[in-house]
Formats: sequence, structure tokens, C-alpha cells
Amino acid sequence: MKLLSTGNPKVLKGMSQGYNTYILHLAPANLSGYETCAKRTDGCTEACLNLAGRGGMFKRGENTNVIQQARIRKTKRFFENRVEFMATLVKDIEWAIKKSKKMDWCLCSA
Repeated sequence: MKLLSTGNPKVLKGMSQGYNTYILHLAPANLSGYETCAKRTDGCTEACLNLAGRGGMFKRGENTNVIQQARIRKTKRFFENRVEFMATLVKDIEWAIKKSKKMDWCLCSA
């Protein structure tokens, strides 16, 4: 399982300008059962970007999608198998750096 993704319109726009950004999307507590935002408020829950973009696109009659399912899997893995999660994250970061250097892209972090 890859943890980092580039499948985001803003990230893709940056790539066209020579910037390579990777994102780790996790699921909020109401979906994963694990609190990922330590200081979350009711307002944060209401404004959460979890359902923005492709994360909020559902087939008629369905209440989940592959994006939400992947975020839930990643979040559960973070809390239930932290060592494995972190080892995978390190590999993903190393791969991102290598790819960015190969493509002569600026690797950005936020």
C-alpha cells in the first residue's frame, strides 16, 4: 500500500510548473474510529475537507467510495501497526525524493 499520493488537481498543476508534492490523506475519526486531529472542534468537523473533491464523489445509493476506503485503511494502519506504517512512509518518501531528483523537480513539503 502506498501512503503518499499525487492524485490531486492542485498537485498536478504544481507538477506542470516543476514542483512535485506528495500528500498523505487520512480519514477523520467519524469514519476511521481514530482521532487524527487532536484539537478538532465541531466547527472543524463541519468544515473538514475529507469530502472535498474526489473524496466526496459517490455512486448513486452508496455512502463510501474507493478514496474514502483507502483513507480509512491508511488511518487504521497508522494506529494499529505504527512500525509498519512508518517503514512504508519512509520508503514512500525516499521514492518521492528519488523520482523528483530524476525529473529535476522541486520536492515540496507543507
